[in-house]
Amino acid sequence: MNPDAQPPAAPEAADVTATTSDRLDLVEWYAAENGWALLPLEAAGKKPRADVAKGWSGYRLTRERVRTTFAGGCNVGVLLGEPSGDLVDADLDCQEALELASLFLPDGALTFGRASRPKSHALYTSTGEPLSSLVVEDIPPNGKERGEMLVELRSTGRQTMIPPSIHPDGERVEWTADTEEPLHPQPVDGADLRRRVELLGAACLVARHHPAGLAAARAFATGTLARADLRGLPISVQAKIAELCHAPRVVEERRYVRAPSGDGWIARIKAMGVAGVAAAVGLEEVRKGSWGSCPACTNEKRGSRDRRGAIGIRRDGRGWACHACKTTGDAVSLAAWVLLGTPRPANWHELRAALEARGIL
Repeated sequence: MNPDAQPPAAPEAADVTATTSDRLDLVEWYAAENGWALLPLEAAGKKPRADVAKGWSGYRLTRERVRTTFAGGCNVGVLLGEPSGDLVDADLDCQEALELASLFLPDGALTFGRASRPKSHALYTSTGEPLSSLVVEDIPPNGKERGEMLVELRSTGRQTMIPPSIHPDGERVEWTADTEEPLHPQPVDGADLRRRVELLGAACLVARHHPAGLAAARAFATGTLARADLRGLPISVQAKIAELCHAPRVVEERRYVRAPSGDGWIARIKAMGVAGVAAAVGLEEVRKGSWGSCPACTNEKRGSRDRRGAIGIRRDGRGWACHACKTTGDAVSLAAWVLLGTPRPANWHELRAALEARGIL
């Protein structure tokens, strides 16, 4: 590989699927100068072409066959990881990742994208131990098994569609027009890159679930977001952030939470029972004896196949448990979760004020 070699110009034609000499020169340059293992994809698609779809991860194209293989107007894919000299792709799947990437990812990426999502892919050459792929998803919505994709780190066993290709939505996939970027992906420590992508994923979760949105995520990136500021987030979000940060859990402990004992308003709330409080604070009885959504994890149902409400109530009516996140409590803690976002408010009089505002007391 010649680090000073200049790639051929991208084709000027609006339809890059045309079998132009410029287009084939560029694809051939990928193999000759960067040593990338190329993969023919469906025309205007991301999947491997039908003739290579079976066992595509083991497909190897000789340089002599590059021009004939891509002469038919198919999209261009590259096999990531070991086949292409440890080439890895940080795929920024959501708008939050695009906004925050520069705060986390190393400089020197070779970036590409399309008009509506420029710089949505950042290529690097990974050094050190072999790098495994990473997928960061948002918390699944009610009744769903998987959440929306936030950011990926693709390596061996994965492939990425690269320029010059046509995205399934009809847009051209192009290298970023930035003369300061290198012609070849810059080498970065693989373990450090993975760590950065994990933190980027955590910041995306903060941006999506914190009331301050991107401002909170930027504070998280600079280390100025107080640990306590995360405690108001749903438990499932807090747990995911802690997992990505490899940090001690910042979530509220999932143990049975009892409110202070005594007479007066607390005793009156306890006397209402869990079902009475659930109805008063606006939860919905999904089926008799089950309620949703859980104020701790936001799941409405127990699972994709179990359509009962996430919250179940003890037979004596005094306690409850979420079957999705395992949070438990009594009638007063349920009211605190729903109205204040925490089972243990710093000042219980805040809960009393919230209950009075709702007309419950």
